[in-house]
Amino acid sequence: MKMTNKYRTNNCGELTIKNVGQEVRLAGWIQKIRNLGGMTFVDLRDQYGITQVVISSEELKEQMAKLCTESVISVDGFVVERSNKNPKMSTGDIEIDAKKITLLGECESTLPFEVNSEKADISSVREDLRLEYRFLDLRNDTIHKNILLRSKIIKSLIRIFRNTNSNTCKLFTRRSKRFLSAKQTTSRRVLCSTTSTTTI
Repeated sequence: MKMTNKYRTNNCGELTIKNVGQEVRLAGWIQKIRNLGGMTFVDLRDQYGITQVVISSEELKEQMAKLCTESVISVDGFVVERSNKNPKMSTGDIEIDAKKITLLGECESTLPFEVNSEKADISSVREDLRLEYRFLDLRNDTIHKNILLRSKIIKSLIRIFRNTNSNTCKLFTRRSKRFLSAKQTTSRRVLCSTTSTTTI
């Protein structure tokens, strides 16, 4: 999906070997930083995928040393072919040779829970903590995929109802009100949701 604006010319899931040599701008969250001495590697993530960024400039390496994961940056650079390709990634054949990095949003060094690292186990995080930091919870890849799946299901249902030309019940209404409350049980916290009755 092509998305061009002042923050990016491409998303983090679309660049392939065919784009080698192009000058691009990507934006996203820092998922991982690997400092190998001579070069620094950054996994840049957005909702479409992950692209590896390689940093060789001393000035840019000093800039990256001040940042932590989940900070938001914009990267200008050139698409180059990776020497060690990663078949598990859609962008595993290429990487971005960074020429400029712009900080868009700095993250605190310590997060209340892990979001998207290998050690992230979102199911072990207390539910009240996930509710308090729901903006972080929604960045988790599993949660994100579930929300996209729900969106696709809703769109499919709406399309079916439109094609049948019938006034079926209102499954989704803007007037629905949700009241969230945390109810303590003996074993775990349960999220109770009350929705106003829809008209059939």
